[in-house]
Amino acid sequence: MTATRDGKAPLAPRSRSRQKILDAALGAFSRRGFHETRMEDIAALAGVAKGTLYYNFPSKADLFAALVCEGMEMFITVLDREIVSDLPFPEHFRRLVGVHVELLLRWRDLFVTASNPVTHGFAPDIVERVEAARDRYVGYVAGIIRKGQETGYLRPLDPDLLASEILGIIDGILRHQSRTRTPHSRDALTSEVHALLVHGLLAPRPARDGAGAEPKPPRGDPG
Repeated sequence: MTATRDGKAPLAPRSRSRQKILDAALGAFSRRGFHETRMEDIAALAGVAKGTLYYNFPSKADLFAALVCEGMEMFITVLDREIVSDLPFPEHFRRLVGVHVELLLRWRDLFVTASNPVTHGFAPDIVERVEAARDRYVGYVAGIIRKGQETGYLRPLDPDLLASEILGIIDGILRHQSRTRTPHSRDALTSEVHALLVHGLLAPRPARDGAGAEPKPPRGDPG
């Protein structure tokens, strides 16, 4: 499957039956979870024989790894294409946040699957594939952070740690959007995430007065 704008997760093109299996597994894993989804359930959803399923994916863990690896790689490819810009970095950064949020909402099932910590008990090669896909995404975000630091727009904090923290924010957005009765719009989420990343949580403090004394914080403010 090539990247689309119809809400389907972006996955690398393969045989028709293989792609049908990937699509079915993506929906099943995101709704039911990895452990509650059986291979026969995926075969039925995909409309393929169990032999065809196992021919393409020897195990459920292998299928999970394929979803994460191919999905995250296509996500990065599309994001790269969408954010090419000659804008100054502050405007470029806001555009990046907006595009990221849009892709996050469009491909929610992919992120739910990729963030599912189910690799305990997987064969070492499967764990390595899944972790490499996640690391690739973290590294991509860290690279953008480094560019902002080079321009002096972003503070000189650890880019890899910040990128991992952003993944946590994304996970929180997905959980909130799936549980709240009033999900936020793309624009609202973009504004909230951008404000958090750029300005943090602390409200601006009053400037010092003419005598050089800083006004006392209001009652209850730890200062």
